[in-house]
Amino acid sequence: MCLTRKKLKRAVTREDVLKLTDKPVRRIHKTDIDDLINQIKGLEADIKQTQYDLDNLVDFAVAYFENLLKKFGKGRERRTEIRQFEIIEAKHVVIANTKLYADRSGGFIGTGLKKDEFLFECSDLDDIIVFTKRGIMKVIKIADKTFVGKDIIHVAVFQKNDERTTYNMIYVDGKPV
Repeated sequence: MCLTRKKLKRAVTREDVLKLTDKPVRRIHKTDIDDLINQIKGLEADIKQTQYDLDNLVDFAVAYFENLLKKFGKGRERRTEIRQFEIIEAKHVVIANTKLYADRSGGFIGTGLKKDEFLFECSDLDDIIVFTKRGIMKVIKIADKTFVGKDIIHVAVFQKNDERTTYNMIYVDGKPV
């Protein structure tokens, strides 16, 4: 307060404070009161209209539906076509975001073998086809860790009813090599 008094030509009096705060506060206050009165009048009108609509509910419902007919009736027919969706299989739309790993010598494949060889990304719904050196072929579901047989030589996503991919196995009579 000492620094302020040195800069002013005279000391601040109570009248000065009242003059500075009185007029703007009165103006703001009057504006707020006018806005509040208008809001109250609007709410009272809404309440009155709602009460009238409730008292004349049948007339209100008829007017409401007539208004819908005007808004969406003749000349505003549906322009979109309603069709049924084709049957969508989850396998076709699922994202391939699961990483598949293999321990070829140990005979394990799965999503939990992160220390072993990364094979490819696939989805949780895919089937996996596996061939081993002994001539064993298996089609399995994806799992955390599955034993399929030692010495895995080929692993791929198995596409059921795929006409483009053909797997051939040759049977040799005798001891496996």
